[in-house]
Amino acid sequence: MSGVPVSYEVYDGSTFLQAALQSILCVNYFDIPLIVYFVALGTFFYISRKVRNSTFLLTIIYFISISCVCFTENVNAYFNENWEQYKFSNNYFDPECVFIFIFWTAPFSIISTGITFGFFFDLCKSIAVHRFFSTILPTVKNEESKPKEK
Repeated sequence: MSGVPVSYEVYDGSTFLQAALQSILCVNYFDIPLIVYFVALGTFFYISRKVRNSTFLLTIIYFISISCVCFTENVNAYFNENWEQYKFSNNYFDPECVFIFIFWTAPFSIISTGITFGFFFDLCKSIAVHRFFSTILPTVKNEESKPKEK
């Protein structure tokens, strides 16, 4: 167990995908902090799906997700210095942020993108309903205003 971060250096033309694959394969998934993180992330995703009809709660979850994405570099720097305190078996928090991108930024980006598309679809549905009723209501009013034949 060394204090040097696991290196994800790119050599000989290797791509980001190769570095990402290397970071996925070299992780010890039985580390207690990673298990806790995955459970918390799954719970966060589950809650975001369950409250999809509540705009207020979904907005809060959206801003939490965006905040997590914005503070990725700070989280990486903090865990790079304090990884032993959290019982990680290795220092996965490299300067290139490959590990933190895959396991932190990508899930929260997916959640916030899903919420954004959900908001967009809700907006489209409300516009469609508004247009439907704006075309139906005048015809109903015109029919009501006509005198009834006896």
